[in-house]
Amino acid sequence: MKHLLLSMCAVTALIANEEAESVSEIFTKSRISGELRAITQTNSKLNYINGANGSSRTNVLGGKVELATRTYKGFEAVVTAYGTAKAGSGRNETDGDYLNNGKENSNYALLGQAFLRYSNKDSFIQAGRFELDTPLMNSDDIRIVPNLFQGVYGVLSPIENITLQAGYISRMAGWENGGDNSKFQNIGALIDGMSVLDTYLVGKSSVSFAGISYGNEETPFALRIFDYMTKNVMNQVYADMAVNAGFINLQGQYLRSIGDDKLKDYLNTNAIADTMIDSTVWGASATVALEEANLGFSVAYNESKKKTNTLNGGGTADFFGGANDPFFTSMDVLTAHELGGVKAYKGEITFDPSDTLAVALAHAVFKKDDGFKNRETDLSVAYSVRENIILEGMVSKVIETDDLGNETTNNRTRLAVRVEF
Repeated sequence: MKHLLLSMCAVTALIANEEAESVSEIFTKSRISGELRAITQTNSKLNYINGANGSSRTNVLGGKVELATRTYKGFEAVVTAYGTAKAGSGRNETDGDYLNNGKENSNYALLGQAFLRYSNKDSFIQAGRFELDTPLMNSDDIRIVPNLFQGVYGVLSPIENITLQAGYISRMAGWENGGDNSKFQNIGALIDGMSVLDTYLVGKSSVSFAGISYGNEETPFALRIFDYMTKNVMNQVYADMAVNAGFINLQGQYLRSIGDDKLKDYLNTNAIADTMIDSTVWGASATVALEEANLGFSVAYNESKKKTNTLNGGGTADFFGGANDPFFTSMDVLTAHELGGVKAYKGEITFDPSDTLAVALAHAVFKKDDGFKNRETDLSVAYSVRENIILEGMVSKVIETDDLGNETTNNRTRLAVRVEF
């Protein structure tokens, strides 16, 4: 499940680091930290439509270890290793959430972050490999190994409540890259490997993006506008806004995706149908917080226009899963991402009786005019045993339909332990 409006506190926290007083202290006072994650997840019917794979159980151990130098004259370096491995007795461990999809769901490890950053007050620029939190290039860190990116990324805060972001991404690794999760592969090679653009070969590609943000989750009004250009593939414009009026929060979002001229020319010249990228998605949400009762209620809606002779019938492009999915109605499994002509509805109730316990119940329905109807219900619980130890549990029921209206149900459970050190 996604949280849409990026807290600037999360961005500025990246650059909060004690200053070294000498060159030697850069390394002698370096910080080692990390997180251990243990997860067991079951599915009652992994291959939802025909049940060919039957039920599954995946048990994994993984996490990360990070070394960060002290900041010296604005400069610091960060190196982070990630890994995930099977643990105990599993069965049909092919659900793709935790192991290497590109290498027969095997264990894997990688040097996921290795970057140099220069910071000046609330602004910074960094280059190398890193995690990233923007609407359409996102680490989506909800499993074991997050999505990881290689390139250059910068944040500039010229005045209060205004934040400018820009980046250039050439490679991607991690659980949703669509290829070998353990390797930083070129963006174009990953898209070609997905084979969603018919015979069109992207070749070497990259993503360049820029965005401007006003406000954050604390201000009465917040706005973000981003432009993403995937070379030889598509251009995407994303915007969202939020209004905080006391205990009511209202949000809206808009995403426009259009094929690059090179892609358009190729598809038109070769008379290839149903592959043109042409998508428009919008959404709205409302949240009511009753602080004295520790309750929250929210409803959300997303709609994508149906367009003939386009990729996914007017849906967003099938690239990088949750890394390219900012939608309000996204659930743990199902989403409006990649669905053209869909109307999605979501309701959620949250209950936070203490600082250590949080409970959420969410239900979403995804409908299309042709009778397509997918549904998902998620019940999740999170409990902080200590400040650095979190237990999480989720039970989900996912009901999907195929093109003929045949229905199948998958019951999913997940237990997770996260220990920070």
